[in-house]
Amino acid sequence: MSLVMPNEGEAIILGVVLKVNIPEDLILHLYTNNYTPAEDSTSSSFTEVSGFGYAPATVSASDWTIVPGEPTAATAVEKMFSFTGNPGNIFGYYVTGNSSGKVYWAERFTNAPIVIQNIGDRIYIPLAIGLS
Repeated sequence: MSLVMPNEGEAIILGVVLKVNIPEDLILHLYTNNYTPAEDSTSSSFTEVSGFGYAPATVSASDWTIVPGEPTAATAVEKMFSFTGNPGNIFGYYVTGNSSGKVYWAERFTNAPIVIQNIGDRIYIPLAIGLS
């Protein structure tokens, strides 16, 4: 599955580029419902992981590296989630604005679901976006 940028995320990003919106930190979430992100996705489309040591991860401006090219690529420091129990199946991730709560982008894992079974099981999320 490829990254999907829902309509509400597109609107916020355009607003930031045009200085209509103030940039905000991003929050990376994991979700447990069997869902494929779409253009009309909102935060209520996803069932966030709960318990078992899970906490969403902040993605700050300083986490990103932008390299101009074809395509121009932005990559962030890889985020790691470690679990203290079994939250069940994890189907993907979504990224929201810290203050707006709007979904900037989301992605269903290609190998979904990832099954967390043991204490100490981990999921690593490498964040990357490109524009051409």
